[in-house]
Amino acid sequence: MKKIIPAIVTIFIFSGCASILLPRHQPITINTKNKDAEVYIDNEKAGEGSQVHKRIRKQGTSQIVVKAPEYKNSYYCLVANKRPAAYWPLHIMSAITIYGLFEKYANNCFKYPDVTTCSPKTKIPHRTDDFKYVNLNAIKLDIDDVNKQIYSIKIPYKDFASNKLKEYEQTEKNNIIKEESKKKKKNVVLLNPEEEIKTIKFDDTQFSKDIKDALIKSGFTDTINEIFFDNNNTLHIEALIKEIAMYRIVTRSLTDFYKIKLGIKWYMKNNYGEIIDSLEHDSYSGDFIEFNIENMTRDAIEKSYLSLFEKETFKKELKYISELNAPEKNTRIDVSWKHYIKDVSEANLATVIIKKEKGHGSGFAISPDGYIITNYHVIASNHEDKQDSLTVILHNGEEYPAKIVTYNKYRDLALLKIDKTFDKTFALPSKKTYKNMEDVYAIGAPKSIQLGQSVSTGIISSERNVNKNSFIQLNMSLNSGNSGGPLINKEAKLHGVIVSKLFGFGVEGISFAIPAYKIKEYLNITTL
Repeated sequence: MKKIIPAIVTIFIFSGCASILLPRHQPITINTKNKDAEVYIDNEKAGEGSQVHKRIRKQGTSQIVVKAPEYKNSYYCLVANKRPAAYWPLHIMSAITIYGLFEKYANNCFKYPDVTTCSPKTKIPHRTDDFKYVNLNAIKLDIDDVNKQIYSIKIPYKDFASNKLKEYEQTEKNNIIKEESKKKKKNVVLLNPEEEIKTIKFDDTQFSKDIKDALIKSGFTDTINEIFFDNNNTLHIEALIKEIAMYRIVTRSLTDFYKIKLGIKWYMKNNYGEIIDSLEHDSYSGDFIEFNIENMTRDAIEKSYLSLFEKETFKKELKYISELNAPEKNTRIDVSWKHYIKDVSEANLATVIIKKEKGHGSGFAISPDGYIITNYHVIASNHEDKQDSLTVILHNGEEYPAKIVTYNKYRDLALLKIDKTFDKTFALPSKKTYKNMEDVYAIGAPKSIQLGQSVSTGIISSERNVNKNSFIQLNMSLNSGNSGGPLINKEAKLHGVIVSKLFGFGVEGISFAIPAYKIKEYLNITTL
């Protein structure tokens, strides 16, 4: 007995009462508000249902992941940031001891909230028949100034819980602007932004794959058609990450956690790569106990993408096109003359090259006073409301500025006009003039303008009627510069307009053309 009593006294002298006597486990309740939810705490399943009860070990901060059908995973941090009632009398008893001075940092000296709400938040949409398909082009990093577009912020947990992220972010931005105050910042930079940027420079496939997988799972990717995609009912999206804020949330228990904010601009584009509209917003990741820039960025990007489906601008462009109508404008063209091309050797006289700022295509004259047919994708620009300047190059090298008379994006056709009189033109047929297995010729400028008036030969395989459009299938190898050029037979009868750029990706010896007898209907042309 004489030995036991001194031992007990020694333990209390060199240790802390609070850290020894307070329990190391605590019962908690997590409300998910979803009967199908599953809750994981530090990678172990804690339970499922709308309420999860669990006795867990106190360890400062714990990672919570909530999973539920039809929702993306939600990430939370369970923070022990309050003292239990029994802490203070026990701490006072041991405050004079050596260990008692430091026991305030012990994990079991902090208490988790008895009840915490951690619900699945972001719902995953599914495609219905009134939605277009969606294709993700790329997710790119658009950071020009590391010091102004990437910054790290330290914020106390109590301010984080009070939703003061924006205030701290604005303070950091103001400090960046004021060069003289950089050394006096109270919100110390978590990591050197110039070093941090090295870890998040990526090719767009790193994060695009997650979104593309999500598009497939939710039915927004056409996985049935391999060649004839429904391009008229496909909305293309592209994201630029323009700003990155990294938050370190400091807790009283010194077990911090992290989150990231991405300033993202989403572009909506049509099938020709033209910008239809854009949306810009901030997207915050969930809360992560580990500072993993890749996981946080991935979570923020996915949340940003899913939020698009809640925006009216996006939903407007996502609406399915049920009817592919011709332009309302009627164009009357005088073709009442006899100087039509009647031999393949003369075809180059009416075939032209169409050049714009970036790229080129082909076209052909259909009237002596300068009307020219081509594909819409040949004249498409970066923005649908801002047309590029167009130049038409004739067979002899002469160049003329061209204006757009009318177009039909859904049919990929356009009518241009230049101030030039053609000696020879192609005749627009009013009915089908071709047949299967017929020998045909395509004239255009494959790959380079210097290859203008190149001739390719092949045969007509068949006519395809898909996605409310008609196409002539050809067994000839063509390149993008052939787009818009004429498809003719040996008597120089016009059979079609080449559209090799849009169909038959990665397939050798298979090309397509728009039937020529459809041109008048598709462009609402009346001939005199």
